[in-house]
Amino acid sequence: MSLRVRRVRIVWAFVPAFFAASAGLQAATFVVGSAGDASDSQPGDGVCETPLGCTLRAAIQEANALAGLDQVHFAIGSGTQTIRPASALPAITAPVVIDGTTQPGFTDRPLIVLDGSRAGGNGLLVTGGGSTLRGLVIDGFSGNGIEVRNGGGNVIETCYVGRDATGDGGRGNGDNGILIESSSDNRIGGPSKAQRNLVSGNTGKGNGGGIRLSGGGGNVVQGNFIGTDITGMLDRGNEGRGISVASSSNNLIGGPAAGAGNLISGNRATGVRLLGGASGNVVQGNFIGTDRTGQPVLKNDRGVQIRGSHQTRVLGNLIGGHVYDGVLILDGSSDNAVEGNLIFYNGQGPLGDPAEQGWGGVFVITGTRNRILSNLIYGNTLLGINLGTDFNPTPNDPGDGDGGANGFQNFPVVTSAHSAGGVVTVNGTLNSTPGSSFIVQLFASPACDVLGYGEGLYPFGQTTVNTNGSGNASFSVSVAIALPAGWAITGTATGPEGTSEFSTCTPLQ
Repeated sequence: MSLRVRRVRIVWAFVPAFFAASAGLQAATFVVGSAGDASDSQPGDGVCETPLGCTLRAAIQEANALAGLDQVHFAIGSGTQTIRPASALPAITAPVVIDGTTQPGFTDRPLIVLDGSRAGGNGLLVTGGGSTLRGLVIDGFSGNGIEVRNGGGNVIETCYVGRDATGDGGRGNGDNGILIESSSDNRIGGPSKAQRNLVSGNTGKGNGGGIRLSGGGGNVVQGNFIGTDITGMLDRGNEGRGISVASSSNNLIGGPAAGAGNLISGNRATGVRLLGGASGNVVQGNFIGTDRTGQPVLKNDRGVQIRGSHQTRVLGNLIGGHVYDGVLILDGSSDNAVEGNLIFYNGQGPLGDPAEQGWGGVFVITGTRNRILSNLIYGNTLLGINLGTDFNPTPNDPGDGDGGANGFQNFPVVTSAHSAGGVVTVNGTLNSTPGSSFIVQLFASPACDVLGYGEGLYPFGQTTVNTNGSGNASFSVSVAIALPAGWAITGTATGPEGTSEFSTCTPLQ
C-alpha cells in the first residue's frame, strides 16, 4: 500500500468521530410522549429514550447534556395529562424551552400538570440562563413551584403555579410560587393575555408567597394574576405576599403598556413589598386589592410596602380595599415617589399596632424626600396621607423646623375657595422652611375625612411657591372646572423633605 493511500484512510477514520462530536452543537427537539418518570438510558446521545418512551425527566437530562437551545415538546395523548415525579426533577442547567402549549388540545390553558405530591422539593429549578418555561401547571411541591437561581434572561409564561389545570382549585406549593434568586433580566408573564401566569394559593408564609425577587435585578413581572383564580374575580390568595422584592434593584412590576399591569389581590400579607435595600424599582399600572374590573373587594393585608428601600416609583396603580394602608413607607425609606395612583377604601380591618398599621391611604412612618403627588385618594378609614407613628394629623409648626417622616412637612392653609362662572379660585398660604421652593397641589372631595382633614378625590390644580426669609408664601390658583358647592377643598405641599399631609378642609363657596 502506498503512503498516499494510507494517509487518505487515516483522514477518513476521523470523520465519524468529528461529526459525532459536532452533533452536540446542534439544538434538538425532544417530544415527551409519556407521563412516566423514568430517567434517560444514555444522556447526551441526542435521543430521549426510556423503557416507557420519552419522559420529562429524560428530556431535561438530554437537554442538559447537549449544547444549543433545545426544545421540549409534549404529545402525551391529548388534553390534560399529569406527571407525578417520584423525586425532584433534574435542575435545568443548559438553555432549553419547555413548552407545554405544544400538547395536543391546548387552546388557552395549560394541559401539562406537574404534581409534586410525591416529589417534594422544588417543581422546576433553573440554574442557568436563557431558558423558557411555558404552558405548565406546577402544583403540590413542598418547596418553590419554580426557582431560578443565578444566570438570567429566562422567561416564565402561560403557567399556573399553585393552582390546578382548572385555574381555581389546587393545593399550592409550600414556599413561593416563583423564586428568582441572584438572577437578572428575567421575564415573568408579559403584556399579552396569552403570556399571563396564574400564581395563587401557595402556602409559604414569612418571606414566601406568590413571586419573590431576591438579589439580582432588571426583572420584568407583567400581566399576571397573583392571588386570584384565573377569572380574576375570586380570592385564591397566597399565604404570604403577592410580590416580594428583597435587595433587588431596577425591576419593573407592571408597566405603562396596555396589559402590562398585574392583578395582585387576595394575598394574606402585603400585595407588593420592597425590602432591604431594594432600589430603583417601578410598580406601575397594577390592580392591587381589587378584582380584575377594579372593584376593591379582594383585599391584601396592605397594598404596597416600601421598607428600607429607596428610589421606588409607585405610578398609576389602583390600590384599594386593604385591611390596613394602601401604601406604607418605613424603616428610613427615602427618595420614593407615589404618583398618579387611585388609593381608595383602605383601612378596612381591625386596628392593630400603630407603628405598623395606619389605617389610611399613604402612611410614611420614617424616611424623607418621599413625594406623594397627583394621586386620587379617598374613602380611606382615617388620614389620606399620614406622617409619623400615630393616627392623628401632624400640626404645622412655625418655620417647619421639626423633623420626622418627610421632615413633618407643613401643609398649606386654604383661606378661601370660590366658584364663579365655571372657574374655581383657591387662595391660601404656606409657612415652611425659609427660602425654599414648594409644589402646592389642590384637591376636591365630596366631604372631609372623619378627622376634619382632606383627602383628595380630584386633584384639580397646582402651583409652585417660594417662601421668603420668614418662611412665608401665598398663592392664588384659578382653574376652569365645575365643582359642586360645599365640596371640601384641601391641599398638600411638597418640598425638599417630601410631601405633607392633607390640609384642613375649606368648603367651596
